[in-house]
Formats: sequence, structure tokens, C-alpha cells
Amino acid sequence: MQSFTCFRSVHSVDSYQPVALFQRTRCTRIASVKSAFRSSRQKELRGQRICTNRRIAGTSTPIVSAKVDKLTAEELEVVLQERTKPLIIDFYATWCGPCLLLAKELEQVADELGDSIRVVKIDTDENPDISSQLQIQGLPTMVFVGTDPNKPALRTEGLLPAHIIKEIVENELIGPQTEAAAGA
Repeated sequence: MQSFTCFRSVHSVDSYQPVALFQRTRCTRIASVKSAFRSSRQKELRGQRICTNRRIAGTSTPIVSAKVDKLTAEELEVVLQERTKPLIIDFYATWCGPCLLLAKELEQVADELGDSIRVVKIDTDENPDISSQLQIQGLPTMVFVGTDPNKPALRTEGLLPAHIIKEIVENELIGPQTEAAAGA
């Protein structure tokens, strides 16, 4: 009988080794991240099961909150054309464990940055056309879009802690624009 490493218990995971997560019919390797977030998050999750019912076992963290808007592909097009502040777009699925964890991190970022940024979520199962158009291969995927239409968007795949997301927004989306305005 074949043994799959992707079914290892959270108890047996070393915080400095890559972790294999099972997503539908394939295993996806997540690169090792030597950060306080990863090890503290693993300690927090020990003994818990990640459920696919839009909540994390033992908590009441929903995928979408009051500070994070859930949009369809059509609504996203309108938001992109009419944006006046930087935008974080989170592509997720309800069955994706890391997506559930990222929801909590994005809510924290939305709290900390307030009205200086807008955070939206797109369910890839409900909007498969935009997922294939943007070549979303891994979940969660975040796209960071600034207000400057000439500047390319930034894209990340995988779970990131709130302080890293906030740093990306402040350094890449908010910071350069305020510096350019100050220099003009």
C-alpha cells in the first residue's frame, strides 16, 4: 500500500520543513518559511482539523467578513475600472484550508489599514472563467492592484501573514504613490 506524505498529521510537521497540503486530487508543496508566523500558526493549529465548511475547527472565522467584500467576476471588473484606492483581490475556495487561514489575516489587514485600501474576495469555484483567464493555479492567490493603471499588479500564491501583506501594500502600493505626489 502506498503512503502519501501529504496526509501527515499537524503534530509531525517540523516548522522548518516544507509542508504538503492535500487540495482536491493533488498534493501541493508549500515552501518552508522560517518566520514567527509559520511556527506560531502551526502551534496554534496542533490538534485541530481544518474543515471545509467555511470555518476553521475551534474558531468562528468566516471566509468573508464585513470588512472584506465578496465579488463576482462582473463586479470585479467594475471595481477595477472605478478604483480610487489600492485593492487586494483574494482568489479562494471554500474547501481550501490555507484560504480559511488567510481570511483572518486579510481581515486584520483591513482593520489596520482602514479606508486606505479595499480588500475583496473572489470564489474560484463560483467564478471559473476569471480564474482561468488570470491563470490562477494555486490557492490562495492574492493580487495587489494600485491606483496607477500603468503600474503592473503584484501577485502572490499561498498563505502570508498579516504583517507581510501590510508591508507589501505600504511599500508597493501606497508608499511609491505618496512619494511621487510629494516630489511633484
